[in-house]
Amino acid sequence: MGTPQGGLPTIPDVLVGLTSVAAAGYVGKKALKSPGTITEVTPSQAPVGEQVTLVTSGIIQSSDDLSLVTVTFGSASARPVGGLAVSATQGVLFKVEVPAAAGGKVPVTVSVPNGKSASWPTFQVKPRVTQAIPPRARRGERIVLVVTGISSLPSKAHSVKVTINGKPADVEAVPEADDRISVGVPADIPVAAAGGPEPGVAVVSTTGGESEPFEFTILP
Repeated sequence: MGTPQGGLPTIPDVLVGLTSVAAAGYVGKKALKSPGTITEVTPSQAPVGEQVTLVTSGIIQSSDDLSLVTVTFGSASARPVGGLAVSATQGVLFKVEVPAAAGGKVPVTVSVPNGKSASWPTFQVKPRVTQAIPPRARRGERIVLVVTGISSLPSKAHSVKVTINGKPADVEAVPEADDRISVGVPADIPVAAAGGPEPGVAVVSTTGGESEPFEFTILP
C-alpha cells in the first residue's frame, strides 16, 4: 500500500484514457440534455418591419436549415432574414423581421423541428404611424391614423393612447381595420398667432412603447 511520502500511485495509461472518454461522454450528454436559451435580443424594442438579432444557445446548430426554424412574437409568426452566424462567445445568432401582426409587449419564442425551444420573456413592438386620413383637419374633427404594431391589441379605445400637440385625444376603433384608429383632434389646442394652417403632431402609445411623432396639418 502506498504512503503519502512515497507520492501518488501511477495510473496506467489505459485507465486514464477510459476515464477521459467517460468524462467527455458525460459532459456531452449533459450538454445535449440542457435546455436551450435565448441569451440576447437586440434591440429590445422595435417597430414592425425592422430587423432584430436573436442570440441562442442549445437550440440551433450552425449547420441547421434556417427555413425550418420557427420564430414567433406573441402569436405572430416572424420571418428570419439572411443566414445563421456563430460566435465563439455568444452562440448561434440570426436576424428576424418584426411581423406585421405583432403588437404591444410580447414574448419571443424560437423553436426547431427536434422539439427544442426557448422564449425571451419581453419584447416591445413599438407603434409606428404611417398615414393620417385626411392629412388636414380642424380642431374638433376626427382623423384616421394608420398605425403598425396595434393590429393584435384588443380594445383599441383602451389599449392605444394618442396625444396631438401634447393634448390627450379621443380614440375609437375602426371596424374591420385592425391597423387603423379614429382620433379626435382636441378642440382646445392653442391657435397659432398667424391664424393659418399649423403642424399637428400625433404620438401613439401602447404597452410596446411610444411612436415617433407624426405630423399632419391642423386647419384654422
